[in-house]
Amino acid sequence: MVDLPMSQKEGPRSLVERLERRFYQRLWQERAFQWETLRPYRQWALEFLSPNRSVMLDVGAGGAQDRQRSFRGLAGKVVGIDIDDAVLANPGLDEAQVFDGVHIPFPDRSFDVVVSDWTFEHVSAPGPLLQEIARVLKEGGLLVVRTPNLWHYVSLIARVTPYWFHKLSCRCFLGPGQQPRHTFATFYRLNTGGRIKSALSQAGFAQVELRFIEPPPSYLRFNPLLFLLGVLYERAVNKVSALSCLRHTIVFRAVKG
Repeated sequence: MVDLPMSQKEGPRSLVERLERRFYQRLWQERAFQWETLRPYRQWALEFLSPNRSVMLDVGAGGAQDRQRSFRGLAGKVVGIDIDDAVLANPGLDEAQVFDGVHIPFPDRSFDVVVSDWTFEHVSAPGPLLQEIARVLKEGGLLVVRTPNLWHYVSLIARVTPYWFHKLSCRCFLGPGQQPRHTFATFYRLNTGGRIKSALSQAGFAQVELRFIEPPPSYLRFNPLLFLLGVLYERAVNKVSALSCLRHTIVFRAVKG
């Protein structure tokens, strides 16, 4: 039992903050919760980049991008594409284009590295898009992706709930006064280890490596009891290797050819 005395005036949000400090002291002090899954994604891409020569494509780059997720200045050129025209105003890109979600508007072998962050869960037919990525990658080029795991409880709930519930959830997570520009539908067609390996092989990729990561349950911060249950889940799946397939995030990389 956790001894966390609380005054009668203390609300759910302040209690959750105390729970975060109790269970995730290092991350709380560093304000580094998002880095738990972002770090390996960035490291894999950065290992492959040359600041002066590498040309990178960000598939699903979106609009405004925080500094921690941006690769601008770390590659020779960073190009972003998205189905949303908000990408045209993304300050983390050297060039941006809107595309139809499948056909990438660049010639063969144009890029050294392709990254995609929290995008493939929204792709209804990932196979054709992976083939397009392979087409625009140079031989030996690298693909790095971060996406949710279908078998995590958050993804399973998202899969069985209606679209209006997703929009409502996004508004709740963002907080008062903040509104998401768009909430895209989710399909989870490339969100298990087996599906990822199979689809990458069919698209012509090799040297596939996957990491399953369970971060702190920040998405349950709206309720102290649910947050505690999320902590228990996080500790279990991170401690028992046999449960790694139930962790929230999949980060994978693969090489063309």
